[in-house]
Amino acid sequence: MKRLQAIQEGIHQHILHVQEQQFFGLLGGGMGNVLLALMANINDFPYSEYIESSYLSKQQLPYKTFSAGTAGINWVYTILYKRGILDKDDYDFLCSDDTDLQEFALSEIKQENYDFLHGALGVAWYLLAKYEEQQHAPFFAAFFAELHNILLTGEEYTIKSKDGKINIGLSHGITSILKFCLQAYKQSVCRQEALLIADAIIRFLMNNRNTDMSYSHFPYVVHTDKKDESSRLAWCYGDLGIGIILLQAAALLDRSDVHEFAVTLLLHSAGRRSPEATGVKDGGLCHGTAGIAYMFQKAHSYVRMPAFSEAAGYWMQQTVDYAITGEDGTITYTMFKGEGNEYTPNRSLLEGSVGVGLAMQSYQSGEFDWDYCIMLND
Repeated sequence: MKRLQAIQEGIHQHILHVQEQQFFGLLGGGMGNVLLALMANINDFPYSEYIESSYLSKQQLPYKTFSAGTAGINWVYTILYKRGILDKDDYDFLCSDDTDLQEFALSEIKQENYDFLHGALGVAWYLLAKYEEQQHAPFFAAFFAELHNILLTGEEYTIKSKDGKINIGLSHGITSILKFCLQAYKQSVCRQEALLIADAIIRFLMNNRNTDMSYSHFPYVVHTDKKDESSRLAWCYGDLGIGIILLQAAALLDRSDVHEFAVTLLLHSAGRRSPEATGVKDGGLCHGTAGIAYMFQKAHSYVRMPAFSEAAGYWMQQTVDYAITGEDGTITYTMFKGEGNEYTPNRSLLEGSVGVGLAMQSYQSGEFDWDYCIMLND
């Protein structure tokens, strides 16, 4: 526990001593620092500098997406407003480009780009976080209509394939759409349409596991020719992310069959440990040990099974072991690049030390109040 605390403090020092922040995207840049500072109550964090610089940066950003662009930055402004760091006038000014985001999301969904990280869904996810009926109801009605058109077909509402494939990952595929629909249903936003799409995705997932499930129950993508494909243990793709979202769906929709399915899936995932069985090569949230530890901790908060708690502890220890301590006491994490077995330093929320810091914060506190940004919120 002392080592865990020391790593957190080293990460905090690292973000406090950033010389010059060049990029302010949420999941890959400076606004992740803001979120960590807020959740960890880091003293002397320069919120005002980040707010001003991120707003100026936003004017030059070519992206409107949640991961790297305007939508993710505006989501952090929303958190800062809810926490009382921004007042209403400043918040409204900083988010005055929301109308542009609505137009972008509708344009992208019409082009079938429903990607959470880099497409329409992430932008709509941000807008759902600040939903006001008078302001947003027409947008969400139009968005759900387009989502229905590109995703469902036939009288039985089956999932459409694209080039013979259906991406089922949480980062880029239909599991993120399921989570989006669950959140909308919970907030009474287009509830009937949200439930229709959610039911179709749940049915599809429960009927499209690998034939050989000894490695993973789900592939990265489902092939219409039913070809098996193994997937790693991660947030972004595979069994673990799908299992957590199905567990949330079961609770919200009171589906005991889905609950049983999800628990079976997650118990199998808890038994995967070796590099060969998991594909794990670094410590980040997206496809590394911190994300795995966080999701098993989350699973244990829903289903008090020792296997989930033990898995969370195992993967958190692996995360501790990946830490690199600098001569100045700061902590960094590296991301596996895949080319020539190369690792590069990474400070980001999604793939680097900031995300590790958030996962460790939750591991110690038992609180999960930051994870809307990775679609794992309750």
